[in-house]
Amino acid sequence: MSGINRVFLLLFSKPVLYLLTDKQNLVEIAHVYLLLMVFSQYPEMKSKVTYGFIRSAGYGTTPTVIDMIGIWGVRVFGCYLISMVFHLDIVWIWWIINADQWVRCLLSMAVCRVKRIIYLLEESGNEQIESCHI
Repeated sequence: MSGINRVFLLLFSKPVLYLLTDKQNLVEIAHVYLLLMVFSQYPEMKSKVTYGFIRSAGYGTTPTVIDMIGIWGVRVFGCYLISMVFHLDIVWIWWIINADQWVRCLLSMAVCRVKRIIYLLEESGNEQIESCHI
């Protein structure tokens, strides 16, 4: 699904935006936003999957902690710096949103690796399969 979204955003974003408005400058701004969001599709989908792994391994609150780190540590703090301290364009805020998605993805993958969650799920899955054959 993420690949389909990326292709759609890359190829058809401008024509769809022209269906929504006839203002050229608004279409240009929205087009830049949609192109930047192409970079956040993969980490967003990957995080959803790894959050499911983490929860199913018994670490139910860990995804919430990861989200708090991403939102407050990266997104809010980064957007504050970009807008209030450096007075940069809104495009930089969109890059911060992408960075937030990537940080969440990398943190969730790190938790899976450190806690050996994939191995835990494989072992419990094999035990369930063996118990079904008895």
